[in-house]
Amino acid sequence: MRVIIEMDPPEHRGYRNVTSPVFTPRAMKALDDLINTSARELVDKIIQDRRANPTGDLASLLANGKINGEPMGPMETVGYYLITFSAGHDTTKNALVGGMRAFLDNPDQFEKLKQQPELVESAVEEIVRWTSPVNHMKRTLTEDYALRGQKMSAGDKLVMFYASANRDEEISEDPFSFKIDRNPNRHLGFGIGEHFCLGANLARRSQQALWRELAQRMDWAELAGEPEQIHSAFVVGLKKLRGMRTAAGMRHATLAEILAEFAGPDRGTVIAEKPGAVLDSNRLHSCDRQRLVKCLRDIDRAHRRAQLPRDDVARGIAAHG
Repeated sequence: MRVIIEMDPPEHRGYRNVTSPVFTPRAMKALDDLINTSARELVDKIIQDRRANPTGDLASLLANGKINGEPMGPMETVGYYLITFSAGHDTTKNALVGGMRAFLDNPDQFEKLKQQPELVESAVEEIVRWTSPVNHMKRTLTEDYALRGQKMSAGDKLVMFYASANRDEEISEDPFSFKIDRNPNRHLGFGIGEHFCLGANLARRSQQALWRELAQRMDWAELAGEPEQIHSAFVVGLKKLRGMRTAAGMRHATLAEILAEFAGPDRGTVIAEKPGAVLDSNRLHSCDRQRLVKCLRDIDRAHRRAQLPRDDVARGIAAHG
């Protein structure tokens, strides 16, 4: 069975045209009422179910929440669902991916975490400071105020940029360096005061658990392509981060080194080293000359799945095939 995602032009276009009229902006506009009604009914169903059959989970807690002894209104309840489930997911995810990027750019810090796993708590604080997943918030001044000579009036709108605050030279020593043992670390990645992040403790613990595991299981990693940023000015982070990792205890070498070892003096060096072409040498070293091409093709398929550079592998196959 073949599906449309596996097809190439011109065949793909013919199959795509079967349904594309249904998904145009004009067609979607005609479905707005149905989509909105379905979403409303779905959320209402979840709330009603949790009120009738509470299970002790967060959804039940919100559905049965009371303010001054009265149940929360339907829109307030829906809003609470949205902010709880979406905000906690996006910010934690972006901090984790940004943390990986920071470790890839600063491998000495990842090695420090491997050697000193007790630093995982301060490492997470530094990751949150460094990534600042929430870029800004806007607040309204309730009274006149002057900050370092800048006069502001009650009612003025004030934008707070957390990434800037988290790199304040007056607060943090060497703020443009990523240091997992930073102490003190007075970052504002979770906000401050009345609006301090409700889920900060959960975010900390979940990230600590993940980095604790990764530090035990990963020996080494490197970038395998340019990271892609999310197109957002509010909740910021990386959309894509391609990398190659290795399990702890595995020996690695560049593809150039491995092929040079297989190539005899009559064939010479068949390939130049290329960034990102780092493979598990144990796998290739177990191959004889006759099996080398097959091994290379296996690695080629792995590279394609990971969307990594393939020129080096292709040249290796051509030279040995």
